Amino acid sequence: MYKLLERVAAKTKELVPHILMQPKTTAVAVVMALSTQMLAVAWGRARVDDGLPTGRLESEFFALLKSTGAFPMRPWGAAARAWAMAVPEWSAVGCDRAIEALLAADVALKETRVSSEEQILQMAILAVCAGDSRRRRAA
Repeated sequence: MYKLLERVAAKTKELVPHILMQPKTTAVAVVMALSTQMLAVAWGRARVDDGLPTGRLESEFFALLKSTGAFPMRPWGAAARAWAMAVPEWSAVGCDRAIEALLAADVALKETRVSSEEQILQMAILAVCAGDSRRRRAA
């Protein structure tokens, strides 16, 4: 789901069935991983908005992972690098919307069976990818 940070909805949606077929992988676990990712990007966006140079983001993310022990479902260095590259593409509002979409997906996965896990994840991906980005606002 690495393309989610880049808002490549079509490619990300293609991965959903393959990810859900993996042993011991549930839609709730996927939403948790995506939420960790988006919360990190939102944290990085706030740090940059407060004046942190973007060149320091990767080391700041690594320090955050070290202090929290968070599990980004990939090596810490790869996560820190991906998050640092994504921060300039996301606005604070876009991060908030993405986190709200992931929360809604988490609730839906735990409370309803009207939609399949795959459908709920795909809807969350579309919602996250549709949020406003800094690049789109500037265009």
